[in-house]
Amino acid sequence: MEISDSIDSEGIDIMFVGETGLRGLEKPPEKKGFVWEGENRQDGEKKGGGIGFWCRDTLSGVTVHKKCKEHMWMVWDPTGKQDQRVWIGGVYMGREGLEQEWNDDMFRCMEKDIGEMEGGRGEIIIMGDWNARIN
Repeated sequence: MEISDSIDSEGIDIMFVGETGLRGLEKPPEKKGFVWEGENRQDGEKKGGGIGFWCRDTLSGVTVHKKCKEHMWMVWDPTGKQDQRVWIGGVYMGREGLEQEWNDDMFRCMEKDIGEMEGGRGEIIIMGDWNARIN
């Protein structure tokens, strides 16, 4: 099943996608009723990667903040009054075998972002490709 089919069959409004494989200025195929915001790898950078959000175009009060190549934030303000914000973070963590410092830097960067989120007003959801490991 394609991602596009999942969005339709599951009634999804917001979806984070990791490992898009998109390069440079590429975009995924258009999805009627949705807006794509992503951060692609550039030519010459490591293989794989690329992250982004699909968001239903009727969902009001949504802004996207691109922070770095490996994570980004979508902020949803459903009332438009900044009284009930939802911060949605999408992250791509390094795979096993990558230096731990790389992932530690990512966590520090996300912690800094969270500290800057208007005094913690609202909810924070973090999703993504964690490349989980079992020791």
